[in-house]
Amino acid sequence: MKTLENRIMEMMKELTEQYSLDYGNGEICHQFDTIYWTVEAPNNATIQIDYSLKEFEDLNDDEEIIRYICKKLERSLYYFDADDEFEEIWSVEFGKHNNFRPSQFLNMLIEDEEYFMNIYKEL
Repeated sequence: MKTLENRIMEMMKELTEQYSLDYGNGEICHQFDTIYWTVEAPNNATIQIDYSLKEFEDLNDDEEIIRYICKKLERSLYYFDADDEFEEIWSVEFGKHNNFRPSQFLNMLIEDEEYFMNIYKEL
């Protein structure tokens, strides 16, 4: 029989594939009592969603588990903000290292924000 964490991680993997949320930097990992799920948009913007296994204790079946996973995913996608990401990440060194001008990088983040919002609407 599969452990709860293995079932949760399999569901996350299926959602990642179904909604194309991995472009090379997406991942799912389990450490201690937390599962970390990183989803990614085409221009490589990422969102990390943390799930404590305790959050799943009162859920009775796989249907409830997947609904809970999707609810947290939806909230994270909805609140992704290109401007906030830009302010958090951008530096002259970052731009030089990645060969981006500030406007290019911001436009990429805006595209990824739109991508995440489209996934949000699909869920």
